[in-house]
Amino acid sequence: MAEIAEPRQAGRGSLGRNLKSHNTILVVDDNEAMRYSISRLLRTAGHEALEAASGEECLQLLNQHAVDLILLDVRLPGMPGTEVLRQIKSTPKFAPVFVVHLSALHREPSAMAAALRDGADGYLAHPIANDELLARVDAFLRHKKTLDALQQSEARYRALFENNPQAILVFDQDTGRILKANAAAAALYQQPAGALEGRNLQHIQEGPLPKCGVHSEERTHQLTTGAKVGVEISTHAVEWDGSPACVLVVTDLTARHELEQERKEQREQFDGEMRSLEGLSRNRQTPVTARHAGAMPLLETHPEVIAALAAEYEGLLDAALEARIFKVENKASPKLRGIADELVRFRAGPRDIVQVHYTALKNKTAETISPKARGYVEAGRMLLIELLGLVVAGYRLQGGRTPASAE
Repeated sequence: MAEIAEPRQAGRGSLGRNLKSHNTILVVDDNEAMRYSISRLLRTAGHEALEAASGEECLQLLNQHAVDLILLDVRLPGMPGTEVLRQIKSTPKFAPVFVVHLSALHREPSAMAAALRDGADGYLAHPIANDELLARVDAFLRHKKTLDALQQSEARYRALFENNPQAILVFDQDTGRILKANAAAAALYQQPAGALEGRNLQHIQEGPLPKCGVHSEERTHQLTTGAKVGVEISTHAVEWDGSPACVLVVTDLTARHELEQERKEQREQFDGEMRSLEGLSRNRQTPVTARHAGAMPLLETHPEVIAALAAEYEGLLDAALEARIFKVENKASPKLRGIADELVRFRAGPRDIVQVHYTALKNKTAETISPKARGYVEAGRMLLIELLGLVVAGYRLQGGRTPASAE
């Protein structure tokens, strides 16, 4: 299921800046709650949203309304989403509508590739955050707007073609010969202006010629240096100089792949740190409280204390993160001292202190690896060290020395 939170108002922040109310989006999902949540999010962002609970209802609404984009669940009762997609793309008056498949069950690349080969214009896998969903919808609509403009007239197409920042090539759909390439394409393939024209598309790509039709898929293209680059291509039929041709829009995926790799590494680092904290808080072999009057972990003897202190500690994590971001003084120490006093009162050891920290951090970063979540982890390190120091000081004030378990 998608991550559904209170949506932002259109026009506030970056999400609403390019979204216009005349965009009509049809949400097709048999899950009423999910359908309502996504539709509400889209309406708040400035779109008109229609809802359908089945494939049959989707086709009926297409006959009644001008729709720009369809968010189509793959699994539907009765007519499956794949059949709905086939009927839409095989009907000329519906074919220009962008159809994006949604699925919570099929997240593997093969499922996405199959959907794109079947004619889908995109594929989104649940769960997906609200910001990303709106950003992708915005991107799909921009792409569709570009293609619609290309179809209006050849003169307008040529002007847009030449000045488009995306790499675009026009090729003969029978022979693969490149008829025209814009400046962005020449730059992408590291060729002088006009050098691509007359060459065969097979010289710069691996695999068969892409089929001409509104779709999107990933390919590997080769630059003049011999280097290979992953790209995403979209194709559309046009008439060029009185003959049928195909437009190829190419997006370099290098930056996207680097970002995905960076996110993967960040996720592994984040997961490793959380596992380490969990191990420290739960490892029974660590002589934390066992040597201190034979005490058991507070998580077992007083779980309500751990829960209450962790809830208070969450607020201190917010303050620590704010201080880190805005370079201001962190005024959390008095409250942190209160938590330390409570831990001393219950004769807590380091394992219990780490348990409070881990529980609060887990609550603040549940099911996300956003920059904010990583910020909590980084800001929380110093907070944990300070809490450990306050507890040690508390023991020393109480007994004149620190118990072995707290040192």
